[in-house]
Amino acid sequence: MDYKKIVSTWPVENGWSISPGVPWLANNLVGAQISLGHDFQAGDFFKAGDFFKAGDFFKAGYNFQAGDFFKAGDFFKAGDFFKAGYNFQAGDFFKAGYNFQAGDFFQAGNHFQAGDFFQAGDFFQAGNHFQAGNYLRVGDNESSLHLNEHFRAAYSTAGTTHQFLKWVTSDRCSPNFDGGQPLYYPIGVVVEVPDAVISDQQCGPGLHVMRLGYRPEWMGLCGADHSLIALHVEVASEDILFAGTPGNDAKIRVRKLRVLD
Repeated sequence: MDYKKIVSTWPVENGWSISPGVPWLANNLVGAQISLGHDFQAGDFFKAGDFFKAGDFFKAGYNFQAGDFFKAGDFFKAGDFFKAGYNFQAGDFFKAGYNFQAGDFFQAGNHFQAGDFFQAGDFFQAGNHFQAGNYLRVGDNESSLHLNEHFRAAYSTAGTTHQFLKWVTSDRCSPNFDGGQPLYYPIGVVVEVPDAVISDQQCGPGLHVMRLGYRPEWMGLCGADHSLIALHVEVASEDILFAGTPGNDAKIRVRKLRVLD
């Protein structure tokens, strides 16, 4: 349906187009099964019905509320207190503000970023580089902190030390995928970030390593034509700070490691 044509038929009051039959202004409510093109921008308290579909670069203001089966394109940005219904699907680079709440079967693409107090229902699925603020909740009585502790405990049960890969430049320096000061990794050295702490943040302070067999381009960290080399490193279980969450456990954050080769 053509949103502009629909709005052009609605009566205008004080500069606002009013949807017939509903008490809200058109800026604040769109009915069921509306499809919007690229670069649509909604104001505060915008409310969409079921089967609402938005194109790329959709931007919503404060307190946006969507019904069931809402689908957004790439680069969707929502303000604080965004609430989505059942089966919400977002494209890549979706960014949500403070207190975002999604229903069951929420699916987000790569580079999804959520603010504090993000809450998702059962069967939540996110792509690579998912980043959430404090108080993330996934499913009933489950949180990302619990999930991280579950994976840390699994490493401890498996053994006191583990091998990972540290991808570095040809001169054995960190490639700085996440910024920071480059570190040098000669054979036999022990590298440590003493003030790094346990948390559910994959990209927090510490040293980042990958599970054996993984390559950085598979995680979107660089192009496939890179000249990086993989070093085998040893990490004690107690030094694993972010052990992963379901579907996001290839890149691990640790406090200390020893270079083996």
